[in-house]
Amino acid sequence: MRAITAHFGTRIFSYDVVNETVDEITGEIRDTVFTRHLGPAAIDICFDAAHKAAPHAKLVYNDYMGWGPGSARHREGVLKLLARLKANKAPMDLLGIQSHIGPGTNPESQGPNTFNAADQVAWKQFLDAAVAMDLRFCLTEFDVSERGTPADIPERDRFMADLAKRYLDFMFAYRQTDYLIAWGMMDHYSWLQNFGKRPDGRLKRPSLYDDNYQPKPLRQAIAAACRNAPPRA
Repeated sequence: MRAITAHFGTRIFSYDVVNETVDEITGEIRDTVFTRHLGPAAIDICFDAAHKAAPHAKLVYNDYMGWGPGSARHREGVLKLLARLKANKAPMDLLGIQSHIGPGTNPESQGPNTFNAADQVAWKQFLDAAVAMDLRFCLTEFDVSERGTPADIPERDRFMADLAKRYLDFMFAYRQTDYLIAWGMMDHYSWLQNFGKRPDGRLKRPSLYDDNYQPKPLRQAIAAACRNAPPRA
Protein backbone atom coordinates (compact mmCIF):
# COMPACT_ATOMS: atom_id res chain seq x y z
CA MET A 1 0.00 0.00 0.00
CA ARG A 2 2.78 2.43 0.84
CA ALA A 3 4.45 1.77 -2.52
CA ILE A 4 1.22 2.37 -4.45
CA THR A 5 0.27 5.54 -2.62
CA ALA A 6 3.81 6.91 -2.84
CA HIS A 7 3.73 6.40 -6.60
CA PHE A 8 0.31 7.99 -7.26
CA GLY A 9 0.24 10.57 -4.48
CA THR A 10 -3.01 12.49 -4.28
CA ARG A 11 -3.99 11.67 -7.88
CA ILE A 12 -5.94 8.67 -6.53
CA PHE A 13 -8.85 9.96 -4.45
CA SER A 14 -10.32 6.59 -3.42
CA TYR A 15 -9.01 3.07 -2.73
CA ASP A 16 -10.83 -0.26 -2.55
CA VAL A 17 -9.06 -1.49 0.57
CA VAL A 18 -10.79 -4.84 1.15
CA ASN A 19 -12.67 -6.74 -1.55
CA GLU A 20 -15.23 -9.55 -1.24
CA THR A 21 -14.21 -10.77 2.20
CA VAL A 22 -17.76 -11.86 3.11
CA ASP A 23 -18.68 -15.35 1.92
CA GLU A 24 -21.99 -15.19 0.03
CA ILE A 25 -23.09 -18.63 1.30
CA THR A 26 -22.31 -18.33 5.02
CA GLY A 27 -22.36 -14.57 5.48
CA GLU A 28 -19.13 -14.85 7.46
CA ILE A 29 -15.67 -13.47 6.77
CA ARG A 30 -13.79 -15.76 4.40
CA ASP A 31 -11.11 -18.01 5.86
CA THR A 32 -7.69 -16.76 4.74
CA VAL A 33 -4.13 -17.05 5.97
CA PHE A 34 -4.57 -13.59 7.52
CA THR A 35 -7.82 -14.26 9.36
CA ARG A 36 -6.48 -17.58 10.66
CA HIS A 37 -3.73 -15.73 12.52
CA LEU A 38 -5.37 -12.35 13.17
CA GLY A 39 -9.08 -13.09 13.19
CA PRO A 40 -11.51 -10.35 12.04
CA ALA A 41 -8.95 -7.74 13.10
CA ALA A 42 -7.16 -8.46 9.82
CA ILE A 43 -9.76 -6.29 8.09
CA ASP A 44 -9.32 -3.43 10.57
CA ILE A 45 -5.55 -3.59 10.10
CA CYS A 46 -5.97 -3.18 6.32
CA PHE A 47 -8.02 0.00 6.74
CA ASP A 48 -5.67 1.44 9.35
CA ALA A 49 -2.68 0.80 7.09
CA ALA A 50 -4.44 2.33 4.09
CA HIS A 51 -5.39 5.44 6.05
CA LYS A 52 -1.82 5.94 7.23
CA ALA A 53 -0.50 5.50 3.70
CA ALA A 54 -3.15 7.70 2.02
CA PRO A 55 -4.75 10.01 4.61
CA HIS A 56 -6.29 12.12 1.82
CA ALA A 57 -8.18 9.24 0.21
CA LYS A 58 -11.66 7.81 0.74
CA LEU A 59 -11.42 4.15 1.75
CA VAL A 60 -13.85 1.53 0.44
CA TYR A 61 -15.10 -1.88 1.46
CA ASN A 62 -16.14 -3.48 -1.87
CA ASP A 63 -18.48 -6.46 -2.45
CA TYR A 64 -20.93 -7.97 -4.95
CA MET A 65 -24.11 -8.50 -2.90
CA GLY A 66 -27.31 -8.14 -4.90
CA TRP A 67 -31.00 -7.65 -4.30
CA GLY A 68 -32.11 -11.23 -4.98
CA PRO A 69 -33.40 -13.51 -2.19
CA GLY A 70 -30.36 -15.74 -2.70
CA SER A 71 -28.19 -12.83 -1.57
CA ALA A 72 -29.93 -12.28 1.78
CA ARG A 73 -27.21 -13.95 3.84
CA HIS A 74 -24.55 -12.09 1.87
CA ARG A 75 -26.22 -8.75 2.58
CA GLU A 76 -26.59 -9.61 6.26
CA GLY A 77 -22.93 -10.59 6.48
CA VAL A 78 -21.78 -7.35 4.83
CA LEU A 79 -23.89 -5.28 7.23
CA LYS A 80 -22.47 -7.22 10.17
CA LEU A 81 -18.93 -6.50 8.97
CA LEU A 82 -19.66 -2.82 8.36
CA ALA A 83 -21.23 -2.42 11.81
CA ARG A 84 -18.19 -3.98 13.47
CA LEU A 85 -15.78 -1.78 11.53
CA LYS A 86 -17.76 1.33 12.42
CA ALA A 87 -17.92 0.31 16.09
CA ASN A 88 -14.13 -0.13 16.04
CA LYS A 89 -13.75 3.30 14.41
CA ALA A 90 -11.96 1.81 11.41
CA PRO A 91 -11.25 4.55 8.83
CA MET A 92 -13.76 3.24 6.29
CA ASP A 93 -15.70 5.83 4.27
CA LEU A 94 -17.67 4.08 1.55
CA LEU A 95 -19.42 0.84 0.71
CA GLY A 96 -18.43 -0.22 -2.79
CA ILE A 97 -21.41 -1.82 -4.55
CA GLN A 98 -20.03 -3.70 -7.52
CA SER A 99 -23.24 -3.36 -9.58
CA HIS A 100 -22.84 -6.28 -11.97
CA ILE A 101 -26.57 -5.97 -12.46
CA GLY A 102 -28.87 -8.49 -14.06
CA PRO A 103 -28.78 -12.28 -13.56
CA GLY A 104 -25.30 -12.98 -14.84
CA THR A 105 -22.76 -15.33 -13.31
CA ASN A 106 -24.95 -15.91 -10.25
CA PRO A 107 -28.63 -15.22 -11.07
CA GLU A 108 -29.92 -16.55 -7.74
CA SER A 109 -28.03 -13.95 -5.71
CA GLN A 110 -27.81 -11.02 -8.12
CA GLY A 111 -31.55 -10.94 -8.62
CA PRO A 112 -33.86 -10.87 -11.64
CA ASN A 113 -33.43 -8.42 -14.49
CA THR A 114 -36.70 -6.65 -13.74
CA PHE A 115 -35.59 -4.53 -10.76
CA ASN A 116 -39.19 -3.53 -10.18
CA ALA A 117 -40.78 -2.27 -6.96
CA ALA A 118 -40.96 -5.77 -5.48
CA ASP A 119 -37.28 -6.41 -6.25
CA GLN A 120 -36.29 -3.11 -4.65
CA VAL A 121 -37.74 -3.75 -1.18
CA ALA A 122 -34.89 -5.88 0.22
CA TRP A 123 -32.30 -3.76 -1.59
CA LYS A 124 -33.64 -0.56 -0.04
CA GLN A 125 -33.57 -2.14 3.42
CA PHE A 126 -29.91 -3.04 2.89
CA LEU A 127 -28.94 0.42 1.63
CA ASP A 128 -30.88 2.18 4.37
CA ALA A 129 -29.05 0.12 7.00
CA ALA A 130 -25.71 1.21 5.53
CA VAL A 131 -26.82 4.86 5.43
CA ALA A 132 -27.79 4.59 9.11
CA MET A 133 -24.11 3.76 9.78
CA ASP A 134 -23.16 7.08 8.15
CA LEU A 135 -21.66 5.33 5.13
CA ARG A 136 -21.60 6.60 1.57
CA PHE A 137 -21.80 4.51 -1.61
CA CYS A 138 -19.81 4.06 -4.79
CA LEU A 139 -20.79 1.86 -7.74
CA THR A 140 -17.50 0.24 -8.54
CA GLU A 141 -17.84 -2.41 -11.28
CA PHE A 142 -20.91 -1.51 -13.30
CA ASP A 143 -22.02 -3.61 -16.27
CA VAL A 144 -25.24 -5.34 -17.34
CA SER A 145 -25.65 -9.07 -17.78
CA GLU A 146 -28.10 -10.23 -20.41
CA ARG A 147 -29.27 -13.67 -19.41
CA GLY A 148 -32.73 -14.19 -20.88
CA THR A 149 -32.62 -11.17 -23.19
CA PRO A 150 -33.75 -11.27 -26.84
CA ALA A 151 -31.44 -12.07 -29.75
CA ASP A 152 -32.48 -8.99 -31.72
CA ILE A 153 -29.76 -6.43 -30.98
CA PRO A 154 -31.86 -3.23 -30.93
CA GLU A 155 -34.45 -4.90 -28.71
CA ARG A 156 -31.76 -6.35 -26.45
CA ASP A 157 -29.97 -3.01 -26.16
CA ARG A 158 -33.21 -1.26 -25.21
CA PHE A 159 -33.98 -3.91 -22.59
CA MET A 160 -30.54 -3.58 -20.97
CA ALA A 161 -30.54 0.22 -21.13
CA ASP A 162 -33.94 0.30 -19.44
CA LEU A 163 -32.68 -1.98 -16.66
CA ALA A 164 -29.59 0.18 -16.18
CA LYS A 165 -31.67 3.37 -16.04
CA ARG A 166 -34.03 1.91 -13.42
CA TYR A 167 -31.11 0.74 -11.30
CA LEU A 168 -29.08 3.93 -11.57
CA ASP A 169 -32.08 6.20 -10.98
CA PHE A 170 -32.73 4.20 -7.81
CA MET A 171 -29.10 4.35 -6.65
CA PHE A 172 -28.58 8.02 -7.53
CA ALA A 173 -31.72 8.91 -5.59
CA TYR A 174 -29.50 8.20 -2.58
CA ARG A 175 -27.54 11.42 -2.16
CA GLN A 176 -24.89 9.27 -0.50
CA THR A 177 -23.96 7.71 -3.88
CA ASP A 178 -20.73 9.44 -4.83
CA TYR A 179 -19.48 7.92 -8.10
CA LEU A 180 -19.84 5.24 -10.77
CA ILE A 181 -17.09 3.18 -12.41
CA ALA A 182 -17.83 1.09 -15.51
CA TRP A 183 -16.31 -2.42 -15.45
CA GLY A 184 -14.92 -2.27 -18.96
CA MET A 185 -15.90 -0.07 -21.86
CA MET A 186 -16.09 -2.35 -24.95
CA ASP A 187 -18.24 -5.45 -25.37
CA HIS A 188 -15.52 -7.56 -26.96
CA TYR A 189 -13.21 -7.22 -23.95
CA SER A 190 -15.83 -7.65 -21.22
CA TRP A 191 -15.06 -10.27 -18.58
CA LEU A 192 -18.60 -11.60 -19.07
CA GLN A 193 -17.61 -13.00 -22.47
CA ASN A 194 -15.68 -15.66 -20.52
CA PHE A 195 -18.73 -16.89 -18.58
CA GLY A 196 -20.55 -19.04 -21.10
CA LYS A 197 -21.97 -18.15 -24.50
CA ARG A 198 -25.40 -16.89 -25.35
CA PRO A 199 -27.72 -19.72 -26.53
CA ASP A 200 -27.96 -17.95 -29.91
CA GLY A 201 -24.16 -17.68 -30.18
CA ARG A 202 -24.19 -13.89 -30.45
CA LEU A 203 -21.62 -11.73 -28.70
CA LYS A 204 -22.74 -10.40 -25.33
CA ARG A 205 -23.32 -6.65 -25.09
CA PRO A 206 -22.80 -5.73 -21.41
CA SER A 207 -20.70 -2.58 -21.89
CA LEU A 208 -21.12 1.05 -22.91
CA TYR A 209 -19.55 0.71 -26.37
CA ASP A 210 -19.80 -1.94 -29.08
CA ASP A 211 -16.96 -3.60 -30.98
CA ASN A 212 -16.64 -0.59 -33.27
CA TYR A 213 -16.23 1.79 -30.33
CA GLN A 214 -19.71 3.17 -30.96
CA PRO A 215 -21.82 4.27 -27.97
CA LYS A 216 -24.86 2.10 -27.27
CA PRO A 217 -28.21 2.85 -25.60
CA LEU A 218 -26.60 1.67 -22.35
CA ARG A 219 -24.17 4.57 -22.51
CA GLN A 220 -27.03 6.98 -23.13
CA ALA A 221 -28.98 5.53 -20.20
CA ILE A 222 -26.03 6.08 -17.88
CA ALA A 223 -25.63 9.67 -19.10
CA ALA A 224 -29.35 10.34 -18.57
CA ALA A 225 -29.24 8.92 -15.04
CA CYS A 226 -26.23 11.09 -14.21
CA ARG A 227 -27.92 14.22 -15.59
CA ASN A 228 -31.09 13.55 -13.60
CA ALA A 229 -29.34 12.71 -10.32
CA PRO A 230 -30.07 15.07 -7.43
CA PRO A 231 -27.14 17.02 -5.96
CA ARG A 232 -24.91 15.00 -3.69
CA ALA A 233 -25.34 15.44 0.07
